[in-house]
Amino acid sequence: MRIKFLLFVALVTFSANSFAGILIEPYLGYMTGKNSGSVTINTPITATLDVDSTTKGAAFGGRLGYDFLLLGAGVEAMSGSLDTDGDDSKLTNLGAFVSFDLPIMLRFFGTYFFSSKFSTETGGVDYKYKGNGFKAGVGLTTLPFVSINLEYFSMNYENDDTAVLDNADVNYKGFMLGVSLPLSL
Repeated sequence: MRIKFLLFVALVTFSANSFAGILIEPYLGYMTGKNSGSVTINTPITATLDVDSTTKGAAFGGRLGYDFLLLGAGVEAMSGSLDTDGDDSKLTNLGAFVSFDLPIMLRFFGTYFFSSKFSTETGGVDYKYKGNGFKAGVGLTTLPFVSINLEYFSMNYENDDTAVLDNADVNYKGFMLGVSLPLSL
């Protein structure tokens, strides 16, 4: 009886390990979204301005984590060179993700970005914002190793790194359509 139990434990342990691995997933996509909110300008005359702009452009990044059966978790880094109503912008995000892969070529994933930086240059002034946010998406794996993803994101920026702005409350919400290469090693 003892040998059967040890054999069962060994079988379950080694079988589970064969379905686990390191997850590496680089991705490339196109983002489009809307910025809204307000900023207070700190000049000799303090003024509060409304923010209403559109930001779009290419983004790239990757996920690195651990994959076990249908679940995955780890860290995600993302960066993008964007256009905000004709002005150059840059986005950098760092967060933690979880993913769920269905056996029918469908994937769900979500990321909480605990560090998000957004900078844009308008009228010769470089505005830099810091904040956080989330991203949730669904992926369709039609080709081997390639996933087509549609993601919704929402970022909130509350403070900045410049002496020009005294207070910022800006939301950036939109979608990203992209492709990724989820590899489980």
